[in-house]
Amino acid sequence: MEEETNQISIEFRYPYDYHYREASYFHHSMLMQDLSFDKFEHRKGLITFTLEAQDSNTILEEITNIFKLHPDTWRGNSTEVVLIELFLLIANELIRDGICCFEKNSSISNNTLVSIKLIDGNIKRKWNSLKQSVPKSIGNKSVKIPIDKCFILEFPHQICTTKQYSSVIKSIKEIDSKDSPMLSVLNPSKLSKIKGYDSITHHNYIELKTWGLTKDISWHHRSQFSQKEFFSSYYMTLRDLKFKKTKLLLMYHIFKFMENMIEEVFDDVKLKINYIKNIEDINLLIDNFEKGNFNLENYTQAIRDYP
Repeated sequence: MEEETNQISIEFRYPYDYHYREASYFHHSMLMQDLSFDKFEHRKGLITFTLEAQDSNTILEEITNIFKLHPDTWRGNSTEVVLIELFLLIANELIRDGICCFEKNSSISNNTLVSIKLIDGNIKRKWNSLKQSVPKSIGNKSVKIPIDKCFILEFPHQICTTKQYSSVIKSIKEIDSKDSPMLSVLNPSKLSKIKGYDSITHHNYIELKTWGLTKDISWHHRSQFSQKEFFSSYYMTLRDLKFKKTKLLLMYHIFKFMENMIEEVFDDVKLKINYIKNIEDINLLIDNFEKGNFNLENYTQAIRDYP
């Protein structure tokens, strides 16, 4: 029998077709994939986790249980495996919604910490509370959770605010939800029936619109494969490098959040996470590129070493 806790947040499951519908948003889906760190766990040797504890194995087991993690058992429960699983949980939520919140739940009987659960749904931060709203398609419910009961990570302000990021995501989804100019033999655009309609002009307009919307994020729109008719190769490479900086800022923002959270939850435990590259490194690379001190080897290194 599960122990009774003081949990306030609502647990629910998204409809079976929710992720399918999310993937149908063309530009939004690409942006989510490009911001994602899902391949992060395969980048061996680029990241180091230092967990200082009297019994690190016990702490790792407690982290797994408290956060309800499901690391790949065949890879064991090493520091790297468990903490990368937690990193990906946080990163995916932050990228999707611009905010990531966990609720600390304690036992009703003895007040000991039982779980730290991810708060799903639509999250709005108020002055001294969080408002969680369940999607209307599931059930029109909402609750308020005290701030001091939560761990909260918002979008890094060095890139943009959580509100600005959420606005960008909403705008891109609105663009994607309209009749697309993308041509398909099996599913031609309804707009093609309009006399004088030019799908290429429409497509180019949408591309320029989304490039403007994602300026703060510096999303490259996979420009190495397209968009050469719009921008110079210099600008596309610069934007690509700045997008790598965006991901590096996101990464270190999450690292700091993880360190603070683990050290608050567990007494006499220190966590330090480092990546092979830091913000100063990418700033130097961008500066060298802008001054013309940049070659193919530098770009190859950026692709290999940066997220």
